[in-house]
Amino acid sequence: MKKHIMALVSFYLISLASAASVFASPTPPPLVQTTAVASKESPLTVTTTAPVEQKVEYVLPYPGILPTHPLYRLKLIRDWIMERLIVDPLRKAEFYILQADKYLSMAIVFSSRNASDEAAKAAGTAELFMAKAYASALQTKTTGKEVPGHVFDRIERSTGKHIEVLGELWQIASGSTKTAFGQALEAVKNVQAQIGSLR
Repeated sequence: MKKHIMALVSFYLISLASAASVFASPTPPPLVQTTAVASKESPLTVTTTAPVEQKVEYVLPYPGILPTHPLYRLKLIRDWIMERLIVDPLRKAEFYILQADKYLSMAIVFSSRNASDEAAKAAGTAELFMAKAYASALQTKTTGKEVPGHVFDRIERSTGKHIEVLGELWQIASGSTKTAFGQALEAVKNVQAQIGSLR
């Protein structure tokens, strides 16, 4: 009986050791291979590796009813009422961040439908709300209260996502739409540069 128990214990320890070695093996970061020509005289190619650009881990909300929907005016009235019912600056800041994120989602949807003018307009509105979010959070700071970590983290990650998305939209845009996306991008970068004052 003791031999059977010892055999089982030995087998269990060996399985744990092999599993630990599998999970402990480091996984190298993903690499993107790029090829560049060394020179005209020497047409040999040089292969270099660069890390993949990290995306901001932040999920944008569903945009809801779009401006092209017949009930969109009712949505605007509802949001206008909600904005005025919220008194606390921190709660208002969170409301503005949500609105900014929704309008950025609208810009993505319109861009995917090749409605560039609507996409640019939505992006501009998104960054107006982001500026309001920062101003509302700063109002709390100026009254002597601390901005909670979850609010600071949310506005920080949200602005990072806005910069990422607007940069992508700017790259594929052209003409006046490209200019509008560029202005929205500069506006959110300006907000991001001032976020540190909320700490």
